[in-house]
Amino acid sequence: MSANKIYDVTAKQREVIEWKAQRRIELREQYLRERHNPNAPAGHLFDPAIQRHYTLKQSLEHLFKPNVKNFCAFVGFTFLPLGLLCWRVKKYRDAKEHKYRTGQVSYKDRDWKFV
Repeated sequence: MSANKIYDVTAKQREVIEWKAQRRIELREQYLRERHNPNAPAGHLFDPAIQRHYTLKQSLEHLFKPNVKNFCAFVGFTFLPLGLLCWRVKKYRDAKEHKYRTGQVSYKDRDWKFV
């Protein structure tokens, strides 16, 4: 038996694993080369992938196309929770006020009383 045989992965999976390992080694060597470069400018390392990500985040507003789905999502995540919260607070306060006005809660048992 050869030491290179692995029986729990297919040939395609082994190829992917080897490619990932080789890529990891290349990226590590590149990072160390840039990090320990004595002639490099001061500051952080420039990563083109991170720069592409930040640039995309900044330019998303130019790519935005309003439609009904976006509007419904905006209303659903913004105004609907606020409306439900206001409705719930008003319902709770009205029930509490009704108990105070009908005399179901004595003055000494009230939360906010003037003494």
